[in-house]
Amino acid sequence: MANPADPQDQPPTSKDVDSEPVPKLGRGRRRRGLGFYFPPQQVISLFALIIGLVAVLALRDSCARGAGNLLKAFEPPPDAGAAVVPKP
Repeated sequence: MANPADPQDQPPTSKDVDSEPVPKLGRGRRRRGLGFYFPPQQVISLFALIIGLVAVLALRDSCARGAGNLLKAFEPPPDAGAAVVPKP
């Protein structure tokens, strides 16, 4: 059983603690307005994503037309007869 007079069981007093001040933790950068902060790398990647999505939307019709024309080039002409399959 612990003796209440034992100094090891007592909480530390102000004499036991170092007198150096404890540094406070920073709360991050404070911005005025809405208080949002985006690092430059995230802003650049966000703009790259937006530009890519706009490019997909802008080029989808012309690419679809080009792919359709490419596939039409491999079709047989309309006046060609049925393909003859040789019998084994």
